[in-house]
Amino acid sequence: MRTPSNPLEPGERHLRDFLKHARYLIQSTDMQGRVLFANSTWLRTLGYDEADLVAGLTIQELLAPESRAEGLRQLEPVLAGGGATLDLCLVARDGRRISVVGETDCRIVDGVPVATRAILRDVSVQRQAEARAREAEAEHRAIVDVLNEGIAIVAVDGTIELLNPSGERILGARAADFVGRRLLDWNWRMVDEDGGEMPREAHPAIVALHTRRAQAEVVLGVRRASDNVPIWIAVNARPLSRGDAPYAVAVSFRDVTAERAAAIALREREARFRGVLETVRAVAVCLDTSGCVTFVNDFTLELTGWTRDEVMGADWFARFVPHDESVTRLFHEQIARGEVPRHHENDVLTRGGERRRIRFDSTILRDDTGVVIGTASIGQDVTEQVRAAQLKSELIAMASHELRTPLTAMRGALDLMRAGAEQQGERERMLVGMASRNAERLDRLMGDLLDVERIETGTEILRPGFVAVDRLFERAAEATRMRLEQGKVTLATDADPVELWVDVGRIEQVVGNLIGNAANFAPAGSTITLTARDEGDAVRIAVRDEGCGIPADKLESIFEPFVKVDGGETKQRGAGLGLFLCRAIVTQHGGRIWATSSPGEGTTVSFTVPTAVRAPG
Repeated sequence: MRTPSNPLEPGERHLRDFLKHARYLIQSTDMQGRVLFANSTWLRTLGYDEADLVAGLTIQELLAPESRAEGLRQLEPVLAGGGATLDLCLVARDGRRISVVGETDCRIVDGVPVATRAILRDVSVQRQAEARAREAEAEHRAIVDVLNEGIAIVAVDGTIELLNPSGERILGARAADFVGRRLLDWNWRMVDEDGGEMPREAHPAIVALHTRRAQAEVVLGVRRASDNVPIWIAVNARPLSRGDAPYAVAVSFRDVTAERAAAIALREREARFRGVLETVRAVAVCLDTSGCVTFVNDFTLELTGWTRDEVMGADWFARFVPHDESVTRLFHEQIARGEVPRHHENDVLTRGGERRRIRFDSTILRDDTGVVIGTASIGQDVTEQVRAAQLKSELIAMASHELRTPLTAMRGALDLMRAGAEQQGERERMLVGMASRNAERLDRLMGDLLDVERIETGTEILRPGFVAVDRLFERAAEATRMRLEQGKVTLATDADPVELWVDVGRIEQVVGNLIGNAANFAPAGSTITLTARDEGDAVRIAVRDEGCGIPADKLESIFEPFVKVDGGETKQRGAGLGLFLCRAIVTQHGGRIWATSSPGEGTTVSFTVPTAVRAPG
């Protein structure tokens, strides 16, 4: 067995093996920077080999151009024979940047530095992570800076670490006035929403730190530092923790002064609205889109016998509307389309089961974004009116039927007496004629009353058919011939050749009523003009007289029942039902009726009815 000539040789060999395979980058250079030795980790990390070292690779060549000056500065004391701590960016063979840190010193022989030695650690991954963290922090800070809300970071000891520009704007102060100061040391006064003073310890950021719970939408009042104007801010605070221990709290806040003022104004308007609804003697109710009650006034509760607690949130239609009313289905169909039955009438049930008839006017309720949130309705209790109208209709029907029988007998007897007029004296003939005319007038009145009763109760049914306008005019002229002769007026007609699809008897009644009404006001010797004009899908029929005219403020009311206009002399006094019946009949046909008049020049009453459309062939 060979004995080593140098007893230190095995140890040196072991040291070299350790250095060669260590996970650190180990190098040695001469005093000019030429690399004399590099371990395998150094070669593998930078991508060079022994041949590159033999070729004279220097540490200066490895410095990244962007940080070369700083690298040379760090190497200068080392190459001069001293030691240093290095933090270099080296360039690998493939161009990658390798960040290394470590310690270096010089090997001294006989007092002269002959080489440098360095042990370096690859920190590239760490530096990349740090760079990414800095970029992320910069991005986050940029976002925080442009946010419209104020953002602050408060450390666990209450020190303010950050305040963004929006926070400066809202509070009217510079970030420098806040950052580095403890929140509890800041000399400001806070008030709660009710105006009471808040202790500084109640600030949401402090509460979040102590309780480790987020604080949401805490509204407090402060004075803006720049002008001492009171403002209201809504504060949110969330603890930031590592593990179970909070290290800071993130605070966001926004100026809600305008929002709060608007909310107060809205509450005041709502209070006024509710106050008005509470004072009216009418049913007032608000429903959400499912038909549940969101508001009801005292009158409604008084009328129905329920308490407010029993009604609020209840289904209005299930509790108050009888099952035989169609308004329940109509409400749900229309509310889905953003509509509501604006004018409707239905029964409402009281707690005791009594039915009260309510006439409602309703409107849609929307939120600030336009979304439908429900309906509001005002209703008048018309129960007694409906009962009175029903009683009136029953009385009219009964009276009309009861009077028709004796009236028919009277007219028959008068007709017999008129037939024997040649055997009567002048006085007897005059009396018989007077009685006959009044009996005829009474018969027309009975007919009008029965028509009114049928129209108001909805029992009038139209029986439409085809009729030419000129034929309709002929029949109306024949029916009113005696009336025109008695008034000594002439009827002139002018009709376009057009056909109508109407209830012939009813439209003939309308034309006859209008001619008779015109004859009643037309002066003797004048002309009544009856015209018909084809307007496409409708025909406009007009009756014009040459009487004294109607005042402008009466042109609408003449179509109401029992309304009579005093204007000049009239040949006959009616009950005031003729024009009302005309309007009802025309409306049933889907048309409209109106009057125009010039005082002293006469009156024209016009109405429209649909044109007939016959099937081909």
